[in-house]
Amino acid sequence: MTEMPAPINDFNQYMIVIKGRSQRTVEQYDIDLCLFFRYIKSKRNQLPLDSESISQVDISDIDSGYVGSVTKSEVMEFFSYVAISRTNNARSRARKLSTLRSFYKYHCDVKMDVLSNPVLNIDSPKLSKTLPKHLSIEESVDLLSSVNDITASKTKERDFAILTIFLNCGLRLSELVGINLSDIDRDLTSMRVTGKGAKERVVYLNDACKSAIKSYLDVRSTEEVK
Repeated sequence: MTEMPAPINDFNQYMIVIKGRSQRTVEQYDIDLCLFFRYIKSKRNQLPLDSESISQVDISDIDSGYVGSVTKSEVMEFFSYVAISRTNNARSRARKLSTLRSFYKYHCDVKMDVLSNPVLNIDSPKLSKTLPKHLSIEESVDLLSSVNDITASKTKERDFAILTIFLNCGLRLSELVGINLSDIDRDLTSMRVTGKGAKERVVYLNDACKSAIKSYLDVRSTEEVK
């Protein structure tokens, strides 16, 4: 596996330690930045640009001087490449541009080892607005009822509590799976949720959530006694 170049490693450490980005977010930065610099290196050296060939390009020798040598024209060519050759949609291209903006902002404004920022004044791709998909009230009731119908399940109360919280509290799936019992206060009025970028917020629980959690805790306590 190709060693990560120092400018990307420095950026990663800054985003984790100072900006509080999650490891998963930083891994996505790595993917975008590696593709970008492999493309730049392949283009300059007239190497093949197919997915297989470009993935083998060694970028471990890239330093701040190389990062600063990238031109706005090369950035625009890169986005043309990912749009046409790799069929990236607008959302994927917007994410890549966001990664490059953060990367160059760090090297130009924070570390100050790069003088020229080639992504300045490049507009983000226009994203189509879509309404979030959601279950109807009837579908939500059917989903909860399906848990109650599994009378033999040892985890029925737990599963019912999980679904009730998910349906009532507007959580992302990643937020839901990250909840621990210690995040819920003792009187079951609220819970602490960790979202994107490790940012915490308090979510208040309605009566349905309180009842479901209490039922699960009662069964859990009984199981612990056994």
